[in-house]
Amino acid sequence: MATARNKEDYYKVLGVSKNSSQDEIKRAFRALAKQKHPDITKNPADGEEFKKISEAYEVLSDPEKRKMYDNFGHDGLNAGGHSGFSGFSSSGFTDLGDLFGDLFGDLFGANRKHHQGQTRNNRNAPGPDYLKNIVISLSDAVLVKKQTININVEVPCDDCKHTGAKTPQDNSVCKQCHGKGVQVHTGNSIFGGSFRQEVVCSNCQGLGKIILDKCLKCKGNGYYLDNQKLEFNLPPLIQTGDSLRIKGKGGFNKLNGAQGDLLIRITVQADQYFTRRGTDLLIDIPVSYLDALLGNTIAIPTIEGNLIKQQLKPGTQDGAQVVIYQHGSYYGKNNRGKLIATIKIQMPTKISKADREKLWSINNENNFTPNDEFIKKFNKNQK
Repeated sequence: MATARNKEDYYKVLGVSKNSSQDEIKRAFRALAKQKHPDITKNPADGEEFKKISEAYEVLSDPEKRKMYDNFGHDGLNAGGHSGFSGFSSSGFTDLGDLFGDLFGDLFGANRKHHQGQTRNNRNAPGPDYLKNIVISLSDAVLVKKQTININVEVPCDDCKHTGAKTPQDNSVCKQCHGKGVQVHTGNSIFGGSFRQEVVCSNCQGLGKIILDKCLKCKGNGYYLDNQKLEFNLPPLIQTGDSLRIKGKGGFNKLNGAQGDLLIRITVQADQYFTRRGTDLLIDIPVSYLDALLGNTIAIPTIEGNLIKQQLKPGTQDGAQVVIYQHGSYYGKNNRGKLIATIKIQMPTKISKADREKLWSINNENNFTPNDEFIKKFNKNQK
């Protein structure tokens, strides 16, 4: 047996640094365990190597032992009553299945991980949650409109009272697990200890019974698919990627647990005209240069499809904003953000000779020459 003086550094054994977190130490151990467990590699020589890895992990995974080891090394562990590897009995691993179940599922029962929620202690766990993706319009999101979808929902079979059997006499107690739904596996570990693990019965899949003659309506499942129309309300300010949960519309649980939930994942479709920013809605409004110059009345659409009349100030500039309150997104029962309309001044690409003459007349009478003023300032600053 290796003495305290010639034992390898535990951190080096696991290939981690002294500053590694508990998660990093755990990941390193699991990676090495997959490589060196003799029952996986089928190499008996790996037994000692695996024992060394496990001993290092037993110490470094325990905060008190790790502190003692960091301060005093292997001698400190011996002085503190730690006399070597103990088969995990002192490090909190009371069941090898708990430690290695996700690494070595085939070693301790192939179905353990898949059915870990169906052991005796979790037979009443809810059924699986289902996911449905839907696309809604920006208008529906902004106005918090009620949604309606059609979906196939698993419902308990009323013909067999969700047992799956044609008659009550067609339910037979499983002879392999004696109606318990689980089996106990025991064995000896390579360290001389033993392990005990409960796994789902492979014969009845955890039901504790065997169906001799299946129900015609649900074909032995205990449930059937029913096409239902579901209505639900959108919450205010819902965004793409948000999910809504509808209770009891998910997967059916054969072990008599509650039915799972339906998760509805939302995608908000981009709108051709409106953009959402927080609680506000933004829209660009094209207007004639004459409307902006003269201060004419323009129409601004709302996301409901209505039109709001708005008079511009004479000489309105391109990029100016018109703010209309209580026409943005709902964020409370009666509270809404703003509708912000940005003015985009449009110029004609063609103009008649008569109109040009009128404009020349106005131009000659008007002393509005911004370009000339700009050039004067530019030239002055260049000198």
